[in-house]
Parts: sequence; C-alpha cells; structure tokens
Amino acid sequence: MRFLTSTFTSLGTVTLLILACASIASCDEEMARNARGLLALYDFLDVEKSVIPDVSGVEPKLDLIIEDGKHVSVDRGVLKITGSAAIHSAENVSVMSTLIGQTHEITLETWIKPDNLRQEGPARIVTISKNPSERNLTLGQEEGQYDVRLRTTRTTTNGTPSLSSASNVVKSRLQHVVYTRNRAGNARLFVDGTVVGEQKVSGDLRNWNGNYRLGLANEIGGERVWQGEIHLVAIYGRSFSTDDVRQHYRVGPNAETRLIP
Repeated sequence: MRFLTSTFTSLGTVTLLILACASIASCDEEMARNARGLLALYDFLDVEKSVIPDVSGVEPKLDLIIEDGKHVSVDRGVLKITGSAAIHSAENVSVMSTLIGQTHEITLETWIKPDNLRQEGPARIVTISKNPSERNLTLGQEEGQYDVRLRTTRTTTNGTPSLSSASNVVKSRLQHVVYTRNRAGNARLFVDGTVVGEQKVSGDLRNWNGNYRLGLANEIGGERVWQGEIHLVAIYGRSFSTDDVRQHYRVGPNAETRLIP
C-alpha cells in the first residue's frame, strides 16, 4: 500500500489529494518527497494493460498510454525503453497548463538512467509538446548534455533558447535530474543535487498550449527516440529551492510522496 489515508482540498479547478504518511516513522520529513504543488506523478508501480497511472492524486488524472510497446517493458517501478516507442497521455494538458499559467512556475523532476551517451536530437526524455518544433516543456539528452526547452511569452514556440548542462554531465547510471524555473524567470538544472546549468528565462507561462500531450522517451508523433530507464517523473506547478531538490535526491525515487507544509 502506497498511502494510508487521504483528504481533499480545492486548488482552483483542480482537486488535490493530500497523501498522509503510513506510519509515525515515515512521517519524518527527511524520509518523504513533498507533494506541495504536485500536478502529475508517475512511479511505474501499477501499470496494467499498457496504462501508466498518474498517482499524483490530482483530478483529472493524466494517465499515460503505451501505444507502441514493442521496445518497452515495465518491472518493479522501472520503465525501460530499448527502441522507438510511443508513450503519451490519453488526454491533453489543458488543466495543467491553466494552473502553470497562473503560478508562472514549473519544476520537472526525474530519476533516469540513460542507455548511452550517443543519443541526440535532443532525444526526448520527457516532453509536453505537439511535434518536433512546438512544445511547452521538454527535457532531452544531447549526447553528454541534458537540455531543457521551455515555452514562455519571451521564448519561441519551440522553447528556445534552451538551458543545457555541461557536455560531460550525462552518465549511464541512475541520475536525479531536476529542472526548475521560478516566477522571476530564474531557471536551474540540477543533477544529483548539484546545479549543472542556470539562466534567465524571461517572460511568463500564460501562453502554454493546453492542447499538447505529455510524452515519454520520444517526441509526440515520433522522430526523437530516447533509450534508457525511467524510474520516476513528477511535474509541479511551483519552483524548487536548492533544499527541495537535495531533499528529494536524498530520499530517492521510491520514497513516499506526501504534503509537507
């Protein structure tokens, strides 16, 4: 059992499920991931009939469909991609886009293990987009770099200029990769709790397109394949502090996710 009890609270048009911890020991804040501002969460534990459930507790849920699973397997909380795949949300991101357009903040958190350092395009790890040239947000791999594109009122519809890490950051091992951007436009990219890139991304997020879909390991419609393992994906409508990032890195991908004031 992932959680013991639950209550509901209203956040605009969204109902957020506040998840209580399962024991006194697990209530220690040092052992949990913070659900504050959470909009979507995928832990790959209860995948059935090619449906990856959104376990954030936010309604409406943004479940993902494995449409082309020839090169996809799921085992004990790990999504493994070995070739071209089509994994995307069944519904569009209209509710998520509305909320992010109100906060003007975003955090994308992942635990991933790239298959190799030759992937380029950038190869799409997580994307909220329409096609290879129109997006709200994309985390990608460009050989040894991580690259993030974000649509604002001051960037292009392709989310450029992007924020890239140094060229030797990607490793073929499990890594905690977090992109966060606050209301003032300060964007940072973290790997394993350390800042590996930062820049000013001007504008705001009111122009996010709610008709796009959320996809994993490829661009929506194909053409930008990424191979490796995905252990966790979380999207927040708030920015993370350095302490937030390091807390989530310390507890790892399998910790409880619950509301911490």
